[in-house]
Amino acid sequence: MRIALPIADGKFSLHYGRAQALRLYDIDQDKGIATSLGERPYPDSGTCSAGAWVAEQGVEVLLAGGLGGGAAQGMAKHGIKVLAGVQEENPEKVLESFLSGIAKVVELAPGEALCQGHDGESAHEHEEGHVCHCGH
Repeated sequence: MRIALPIADGKFSLHYGRAQALRLYDIDQDKGIATSLGERPYPDSGTCSAGAWVAEQGVEVLLAGGLGGGAAQGMAKHGIKVLAGVQEENPEKVLESFLSGIAKVVELAPGEALCQGHDGESAHEHEEGHVCHCGH
């Protein structure tokens, strides 16, 4: 299985729409081992319309903090499962909790959006200047 973590400035991006790259891992589910495939910068079109590009990378599961409706629809259209609600910015810790099965995430229904507020709660009343990219 191939999973992807959205990355911004070297950290796990809690807001998918702000990610600059995807960090890819191939997971051996039987052994619980991850093999890093490195990072791939998003195309110039950005994250919102990147569903096809993410699928081209072979991604089956996207781990996310939150993501808007446009991005969620794009992932669903290309058969990518989204596990959202991650609140950790350290990519290694995100990966460890996923591999150990203790990641506190929810599997979104195909096309379902979840925009994480800055306090970790799902909300749409964010601090000034925050915008949920890709629609709601």
